[in-house]
Amino acid sequence: MKTIAASLGMAAPAPRRDALLRAPLLRLVLRACVVSFTIQLAHADPLPGTKPLEEPGDLSVQMVAGISRYLDREIVRNSTARFGKWQARDATAAGSMRDLLRTRLGMSDPPVEGRFEIAQAAGPWSIKADSSAHFRAVHVRWHVFEDVWGDGLLLQPTGEPKAIVVALPDADQDPEQIAGLSPGVPEQLQFAYRLVQQGCAVLVPRLIDRRTEWSGTGLMDRHTNEPHREWIYRQAFEVGRTLTGYEVQKVLSAVDALDAMFKPAGQNGTRPRLGVAGYGEGGLIALHAAALDPRIEATLVSGHFGPHDQLWKEPLYRNVFGYQENLPMPNWLP
Repeated sequence: MKTIAASLGMAAPAPRRDALLRAPLLRLVLRACVVSFTIQLAHADPLPGTKPLEEPGDLSVQMVAGISRYLDREIVRNSTARFGKWQARDATAAGSMRDLLRTRLGMSDPPVEGRFEIAQAAGPWSIKADSSAHFRAVHVRWHVFEDVWGDGLLLQPTGEPKAIVVALPDADQDPEQIAGLSPGVPEQLQFAYRLVQQGCAVLVPRLIDRRTEWSGTGLMDRHTNEPHREWIYRQAFEVGRTLTGYEVQKVLSAVDALDAMFKPAGQNGTRPRLGVAGYGEGGLIALHAAALDPRIEATLVSGHFGPHDQLWKEPLYRNVFGYQENLPMPNWLP
């Protein structure tokens, strides 16, 4: 550097003195100053209107307990306030609350054309006839948004359907199980089969299960033990979506496809009445779908209906921001 500066007719820069800051004597002086300042603060008079913090016990434990008491009070207060918001329900209020619920669930995608496609390589039950119950089972899929598709089992009675039902199983139940086409579910829980026996056309969507084998990435050779539902929820959170929103949008897109498929049936060119039925995790999806789509005229829920004011005790993937603050229970909507 000195040679280059001299060749340009410039004075050489002064040598850096950073090393002085690391001198043992300087460090000792700085420590003494800090200790002295700390001792002075400890003996200083408190500010007006304050007093030293001298609470006995573990302050961190007391803080957590205080936060819990505050949140419990707010939950009770908000639960009461939610009831008051629905004393004067009308179409305008219901519409605004539906919009709010859609936003909180992260459902912002434009609708797509609703229609079913017969799924290829859908397994041994892709097409099955049951002569005793007089229905036909076909594996179908339908477009939800962008590159996201739903899939499930469509059960069709041989005659004119009396009604159309979207039957939502629990997360770990396959559509074939509640349709009575494969083992694993007790007969009394095969509600899709019982509905088609009564002459209903039934669509059984496949929900994200709680297994773990796909919770990872082969590209980075990284895998976790998180259930699939939590794995997707955590990634959806980063882009403003929720797992509940994904599943509900899957059902509403299926309603579009059912509406198009059965529109010509029935009298006066109208389709049969449409309802949803859900069990367990499917019950949660059924409640929200019915709240958002007025075309759903009947809702049956088992294994999920009830208060949910303590969501922190439920699985993480059910979390929806603002739900306790101003969203009513979905089944309250007219």
